[in-house]
This record gives sequence, structure tokens and C-alpha cells, in this order.
Amino acid sequence: MSAVVVGYENERPSRTGQSRRVRWWGVLALIGLMSVVVGLVGRLRMNYTRSLPIGLYWTVRDGPVPRGSTVLVCLPESVALVARERGYLWRGRCPASAAPVGKLVLATEGDVVGLTEAGFAVNGRLTPRTEPMEADSKGRPVAHYPYGIYRVGRNEVWLYSPYHPLSFDSRYFGPVPTANVASRIVAIWTTSSR
Repeated sequence: MSAVVVGYENERPSRTGQSRRVRWWGVLALIGLMSVVVGLVGRLRMNYTRSLPIGLYWTVRDGPVPRGSTVLVCLPESVALVARERGYLWRGRCPASAAPVGKLVLATEGDVVGLTEAGFAVNGRLTPRTEPMEADSKGRPVAHYPYGIYRVGRNEVWLYSPYHPLSFDSRYFGPVPTANVASRIVAIWTTSSR
């Protein structure tokens, strides 16, 4: 009887070794899967603001930033400070501890932007729903960027939002360096449209 017990115990370590190998490969597979998920989740963004349709967006980090594309942008620090003080921006990783803003690219290098009381005109065509507001949602006065005609310089973009009339965009702060563009974003799922 003791020989049977010894034989059984001698077999057990090989099963345990086999079991450990299976667990080890399972752990490695789980780590690999989690790395892929974290990488994918790291490129997903949820928008809760009214400057863009509320929904889920995918970030695209490389490539050009053409007119009409949707982008996440860190505002220049002086602009972000004012926006944070007024409560226009949440806390985030950009200058002045501000969150990036989601906007559409209105104009890029070489375009001619006109800003008037009627709004933005790009290359002579008026863009609907871009007239500057005199006050924000709390009735506080808002200074617009100086009215005039501007040629968009190299490495800069003008931003806007056609989704909400009180959107804080280039009507109030002018052009933004393309270096401030954190990424382009593409809608995956949204609750509303223009």
C-alpha cells in the first residue's frame, strides 16, 4: 500500500509542474490581452461637452490636420488660464492644468479668415453659426478676437464649433499653433449631430 502512495505522490509533481506551466502561459496571455486593451482604451475619448456631439471618439495621433477635421487641442497657457478661471475648461494635462478642447479645424495654412460681427468667413465664404457672443452663459462679458482679415500662418489653425453658439473657440482667442494639437479624433458613437 505504501508503494501505491509513493507512486501517486511521484506522479503529482509532474501534474503540478504541468499545471504551473498552464497557469504561467495563462498569466502571460492575460497580460498580453490587458496590454492590448489598455492601448486601445488609451486611444478612446469620451466627450461630455456641447462643443462636439456627446459620444465616444478614437484618437489619431499622426498625420496632417486638414480643414474640417475634429481635433483635441491644448489652448495656449494665457487663454487656458482665463478659461479655467471662468469655468469653461475642466482640469487636465494641458498648460494651466486645463483639459484639451475638442473643436473643428476652421482654417489652415494659407487660408484667409475674416472675423466680423456676422462670424467667420473663410476664403470669402461665411461660416454659419460663428458670430461672436457678447456674453457667456453666466452673462459675463466676453471679448472677441479683434475683427479683421487674417491669413493663416504656417503651423497654425483656427478652431470653431458649429454645435453650440457659446463654444469657446478662435472667435475669442484667434489662431492656435498646430504644435498644440494633441490629436485628431474620429467619432465612433455619438448621441447627436450638427
